[in-house]
Amino acid sequence: MKRDAVSVLLILVLLAGFGFVAWLSREPEAPIFARAERWPVVGGAVERLRRAYLPAAPQPTELAADPGPSVLADPEWIWIGLGAALRAAPSPDAVLIELTVRLDSYPVLSRDRGGWLLVRRRDGATAWFDPGASRDLTPPLGIDPAPVLPVAARSASPERLAAARTLLDGGGSTGRLAGYRLLTDVEPGALLERCLVALERVDATYRDRYGVTPIGEPAETVVLFAHQPAYRTFVSPDGLDDLDPASTVGHTVGGAVALFVGSREDWEVVATLIHEIGHLLNRRALGPALPPWLDEGIAEDLAHFALPSVLVPGVDPYAGLRRDFAGRFELVGSLAGLSALRDERLAGRLESLESLAAMDRLEFSGSHRSALRYAQSGLWVRLLVEGDPSPEITAGFRNFLRAIASGSQPTPAALLEHLGAQDPGIEWQEIERRFVDYLDAETMRAGLEAVVAEPSGKSRF
Repeated sequence: MKRDAVSVLLILVLLAGFGFVAWLSREPEAPIFARAERWPVVGGAVERLRRAYLPAAPQPTELAADPGPSVLADPEWIWIGLGAALRAAPSPDAVLIELTVRLDSYPVLSRDRGGWLLVRRRDGATAWFDPGASRDLTPPLGIDPAPVLPVAARSASPERLAAARTLLDGGGSTGRLAGYRLLTDVEPGALLERCLVALERVDATYRDRYGVTPIGEPAETVVLFAHQPAYRTFVSPDGLDDLDPASTVGHTVGGAVALFVGSREDWEVVATLIHEIGHLLNRRALGPALPPWLDEGIAEDLAHFALPSVLVPGVDPYAGLRRDFAGRFELVGSLAGLSALRDERLAGRLESLESLAAMDRLEFSGSHRSALRYAQSGLWVRLLVEGDPSPEITAGFRNFLRAIASGSQPTPAALLEHLGAQDPGIEWQEIERRFVDYLDAETMRAGLEAVVAEPSGKSRF
C-alpha cells in the first residue's frame, strides 16, 4: 500500500513537471517564469529553459554605436558570495565600494557590454559587479590577490537619509559635526558639544597613534537617534537582526554612522561614535578589506584609550567604569571587557592571538564569544602601539600598517614578519606571552583583583 502511494505521488510530480515545461514552452514571457528564475535550486534551470523558448532577438545588419548598459525592465537576481568586489563603475580600476561579507542575492538592474552587472545593494545604492573576475570569488579580509588600497569617504544615499528622517522625531534637524554631516532629533546641548570636540581631534589622534594618514576628507553622515527603537528600525535592513539588540549600540554602513542615545550616559554615546568613526578612518587609511581583529581593535583602542587620553591628558582609562549599587558592583565599557578577559584567562579559555588574527568577519562576530573578541582585539592593539616594553614591536606594527596602506595583504604571516623585522626571532608563542603579561598588568592596574563585579556587557559596537 505504501509503495503504491509513493508511485502515485511520483507520477503526479512528473506530470506536474511536464505540464510546467509545456506551459513555459508556449508562454515563455509570462511573469511567473521571470519570477521563477529567482527561486533557489531550480532558478537556473528555469532560466535556461525560458531562454530557449523566448523569441530570438533581432540581429543588427550593420555596426552600430555602443549603446551602453542595457536596462532590464524586470530585473533578474544573482547570488553573490563572500569577498566580491562591488565597484562604482564597470571597470576593475574603478573605486571599490565594498567587499561583500555574506552570501546574498542582488537584483540586476542592467548589463554592461563587457559583462559587468549593475546591482542594487541592501542600502538602496547601486554598484557594478564582474561575475567573471576570479578574485571576486575569494573570501574577503585581505586575502584577495589584487591590492586593496585605502578608499575615499562616501556620502550616504538620499534614500537612506530619507528613511532616517521618517524615524526621527519631527523629521530631525541637520547640522555639522566637524567634517561630518549630522542628522538628529537630539536637542542641542552638552552631548552634541562633546561629540563635536571629539570629532575635531579624532583624525589627528588616529594619524599620530597609528602612523598612517586617512586620504581625503570625511563625507559621511552621522545619524544620531534619541531613541533606541527608531535606531533599530533604521539599521535592521543591514542585518542587525542577527546581533544582540541589548549590546549593539552603533552601526556603520553605506556612508551613514547610526547610533542612539536612549538612557545611556554621554561618555557611552561619544565612545560609540568614535568607535564607528574609527571604521571610517580605517577605510580611508588602510582600505576596506581589514581582518576583523585589526578593524575592531583599532576602533576599540581609538574610542576607549587613544582619544580620551588626548581630550583629558592623564585620565585613567578605567575611571568611572565601576559602579557601586549598595555594595553590588557593575562594570561597563572597556573595564567590563578587561574583566571578562581576566576571567577567560583564569579559566584557561582565552583564545590565542594567532587564531584571532586568522578569523574572517563571520567567524569573528558569529558566536557568543564576539564581545570577548572585541575586547581582546582592542587590548592587543593597545599593547602593540603603547604597552609593549619593546619599542621595536611598536615600530614593527606601524610598518605593518604602512604596508597595508600601500596594498600589502594584512595576513597573520605579514604581521609576524613585520614584528620580527624589528625584533628578530619573535614568534607567536612570545607574542602570546607578552599579551598575557599585559592583561595581568592591566587587571592589577584597574583593581579588578580587589573587587568582585558583574560586567554589564556594554562594550559592544
